Amino acid sequence: MVQRALDEIDAICLAGDTLAVLPEGVMLNYLARVENPSRFVNFMPLELELFGESRMVADLEASAPRYVAVMHRPTREYGVPRFGQHYGRELWNWIETRYEPVAVYGDPPLQEHSKFGIELRRRRATPAQAPPSR
Repeated sequence: MVQRALDEIDAICLAGDTLAVLPEGVMLNYLARVENPSRFVNFMPLELELFGESRMVADLEASAPRYVAVMHRPTREYGVPRFGQHYGRELWNWIETRYEPVAVYGDPPLQEHSKFGIELRRRRATPAQAPPSR
């Protein structure tokens, strides 16, 4: 499934396109040879605490990645189960309003019973309305 994601990223990304991977997975950038435009490479609970979630959102807004990949990453070892629900809600809302799903590889990420999956999203022409809180 990771290879399928890499193949599709390679097929759709043009020169100069950028990809942010959240909450963790900068290795996807390396393997796909697509630049991460953000100065942040991890959006895990520790990084949100250290750098501030609002600051991280502002950095993503300023760098405006063309694509975002949401990777499934359980985080119980941090005392919070899932990105976008138990932490990183501001980041998740930013993603949902600015990026539309393109494809899912494996299980849908960030779901309670998912094993592993990646959701690739492309920046919308105009932001959507803010989704309801999870």
